[in-house]
Amino acid sequence: GEIVSPSRLRSLGHLLGSDNGWRELYYLLEKDPASTAFRYDLAAAMPFDGRNPLYYVLHESSYADGVVTDWSAERTQPEDFRTDTSLLYGEHVWAEWADTVPAFQPWKDVV
Repeated sequence: GEIVSPSRLRSLGHLLGSDNGWRELYYLLEKDPASTAFRYDLAAAMPFDGRNPLYYVLHESSYADGVVTDWSAERTQPEDFRTDTSLLYGEHVWAEWADTVPAFQPWKDVV
C-alpha cells in the first residue's frame, strides 16, 4: 500500500477548491483513522493517484513555458508553511511521492 506522508496528507487541501470539497474533507476527518471506511475514503480523496500517473509526472511542467520547474512548489513554499503541518496544500506535487506512492515509482527517473 501507499505510505501517507505528511505532504500527501496535506494535499487534501485541494478539496477546498471545489464546491462541496469542504464537506468531503469534514466527513473524512470525522471518521476513525483506524477504520476501513477512513482508509478507503482517504485513498479516494487523494488528488493524484495510480489511475492517471502521467498527471503527476507532467503536472508542474504543464505550467512552465519550456523551462524546468525543478519542483517549484516544494522549493518556494514559505518556511512557516513548510514547518506547520496543520496547513493544507492546494494542487501541488512533491518529489517524495515518487518514493512513497507505489503507482508513481516506475516514473521516478522521469520526474
